[in-house]
Amino acid sequence: MNAIINANIVLKDKILYNHAILYDEKILSLEPECPSTVDGEIINAHNLYLIPGLIDQHIHGYLGYDAMDADVEKLLVMSKSLLENGVTSFLPTTVSMNNNSIEKALISIARAKDSKYIGARILGAHLEGPYLNSKKKGAHEEKYLKNPEKWFVEQFLDVIKIITLAPESSNDFISWCVEKGIKVSLGHSAVSYDEACAAFDQGATQVTHLFNGMSGIHHQDPGLAGAALLYKDIKVELIADTVHVRKELFPLIYRTKGAKDIILISDCMRAGGMPAGNYKLGNLDVINDGKSARLTTGSLAGSILKLNNSVHLFQKNASIPMYEAVAMASYNPACQLGLEKEIGSIEPGLFANFALVDEKINVKHTILNGQVRYSCKI
Repeated sequence: MNAIINANIVLKDKILYNHAILYDEKILSLEPECPSTVDGEIINAHNLYLIPGLIDQHIHGYLGYDAMDADVEKLLVMSKSLLENGVTSFLPTTVSMNNNSIEKALISIARAKDSKYIGARILGAHLEGPYLNSKKKGAHEEKYLKNPEKWFVEQFLDVIKIITLAPESSNDFISWCVEKGIKVSLGHSAVSYDEACAAFDQGATQVTHLFNGMSGIHHQDPGLAGAALLYKDIKVELIADTVHVRKELFPLIYRTKGAKDIILISDCMRAGGMPAGNYKLGNLDVINDGKSARLTTGSLAGSILKLNNSVHLFQKNASIPMYEAVAMASYNPACQLGLEKEIGSIEPGLFANFALVDEKINVKHTILNGQVRYSCKI
């Protein structure tokens, strides 16, 4: 049995100041003080904050690697590297390419998911495209965009957890995905407000990177963005780097959706954590200028955001409690993926996945299944 003492433990709805946590592979208990029966490692947090391991449900790549590399070893290196951001679980995310390239990527994600590794746990895949609208394609190549193909998706029901699609050409595909246990996220779409609501009625439960790659709010037609904000219980992904969405909108999103329906994501691509320079997203050339990742046309192409930084930026600019911002990148995605009984919060019985961070969510240590897997180099 191990312990962390003198920690400010961030729960879903409050912070327990100057507490201890006892754990092995799973969390055993939260205590005001460390009992004398602890026979394992004792970490003195020195009043750092203990947060649940973060869950990035939308991330293409990091530190030079990308899900579309279709390489198990690269995925495992990526999973280990993400520990430095407090991420203990993630969904490698695809981009629109030909079926053969996407198939290879999904096969590699499935193999990596079942591998023994010491990095962030791969929960499955987020299939972003190619079932998108060319009018809102963003950093997806138009030549690959198409109507949904059940036969293709059915081959990968064991690995695909979320599909981002444009509902205007989906017919019965949304309800079919729901029957198969796949979460449907609306994105890269030009649908009207009424069409978006109809897609939610069919079973879509979230939108992909709110405001980006979708029909915006107009006073005569609130579009997909308006429907996402107004439709009850619909989750909204948000890239909170203050580049994709202006920081002045963070309080509005918070007041409209509340703490439980916002899911912070990185949407990071391979340039994340790397020096400024030229990179690839799929077949597209991307420029990392040190602040954002953009196509040569100037359009945003994913991000170089770290998920722990997203938590801090949203908390700061929305002026909300730390525990609410943390839950948006841990408990909320865990609930969306049906894993809240395993990961996503600090409760007895859940896996001992957490990070010790300062007040700005800078990561000092990351613990995975009860083992310290990352420590900040000072």
